[in-house]
Amino acid sequence: MTELVAAQLVVNSRMIYFGWLPADPDAVAALVPDGLRPAPNHQVFMNQYVVDDSGQTSGFGAYSLTYIGPDLSGLDAPDGVTPGRWWTHYVNSSPVVRAYAAARGVPATPGRTTIEVRGHRLIATTEADGVPVIRTTARVGRTGDAVNAVPI
Repeated sequence: MTELVAAQLVVNSRMIYFGWLPADPDAVAALVPDGLRPAPNHQVFMNQYVVDDSGQTSGFGAYSLTYIGPDLSGLDAPDGVTPGRWWTHYVNSSPVVRAYAAARGVPATPGRTTIEVRGHRLIATTEADGVPVIRTTARVGRTGDAVNAVPI
């Protein structure tokens, strides 16, 4: 019998979560394993987040995380709107969380994510081996109907 593991809860973390249509849809399709299909538009999602203290989790403690991957076709959530998703990259600061994720087939690698807000600018940076590999800058606060997020 499969051993059940308690669900993990994270509350009040700081995060930026968004998706985009890639310039190279074929590159996205190449990341999807056999048996799965990318969404027709090949949309990619990314979440960069920081859990500041152990009171925000159900046992993992403080950590930071970035995960990225393509939306999938034919695996929508029960709401019929939210697509299934496949994690291709998962960068996490906590050895405990990485081990938990890796035991479930997640491609977990070490690294850290920081999120800073200065005025109306949010800057999220993900590092691997101390080297920034993803930097996202977005306007935050009251920006009207415009939403601008630019991965760098």
